Parts: sequence; structure tokens; C-alpha cells
Amino acid sequence: MTPFVRSGGQVYTAEYKASVVPFFFFSESGRLSINFTDEQLARLERGERVDFTGDGKNKKNKGRRILGHAQAEVPGARTGKIKVRVFVTKNTDLVLDTTYTFAEKQSGAE
Repeated sequence: MTPFVRSGGQVYTAEYKASVVPFFFFSESGRLSINFTDEQLARLERGERVDFTGDGKNKKNKGRRILGHAQAEVPGARTGKIKVRVFVTKNTDLVLDTTYTFAEKQSGAE
């Protein structure tokens, strides 16, 4: 997953790539957007686990619903662990269990 960049308002975007072994035909890549309020960012910076929602599109421009949670490595860190569920169909979802980086500091934060 690429670093998350604030793309306006309370939305962060990143590129993702999911490789499914041995079922390579389920593998996909695309762009996802997560909704992250300033309060959620503050909670994350305090070291709390934060749930989020979002949406995305794969490289074939098919829409994807996104659910997940993130937790900072240590309070105040802009990196940590993230689990993202990319819903492909009603019965199929890809789970990205990886790390995240917020490339841009929250505006107004010191």
C-alpha cells in the first residue's frame, strides 16, 4: 500500500495491490479512499485503534466498498498497522493486513 495522502476534506487516498495465492485470478490492484475525520486522526495519534469506512476502484474501474481499522505504532506516530477489507462481491473480500503511512501532517497540528 502506498502512503495515504489527504485528497481534500476528510478523505485520504492510497494505491493498493492484493496478490492472492494460489488463486491469482482473484488478485487485483486499484485506488482506495478512506474517510478519516480530524477526531479520528487525533484518536489515532493518541495510540487508539480507529475504525474507518471508504470506497475504491480497481484498475478495471469497478467500485469497491472499504472497511477497516488502523492503529499507530506508538502514540504520535504517522505510521502503524492497518487492516483493510476490500469487498469484491457480496461473498468475496480481499483483506490487506499491512502497515500504513500518512504522508501529510494534519493541518493545524503541531
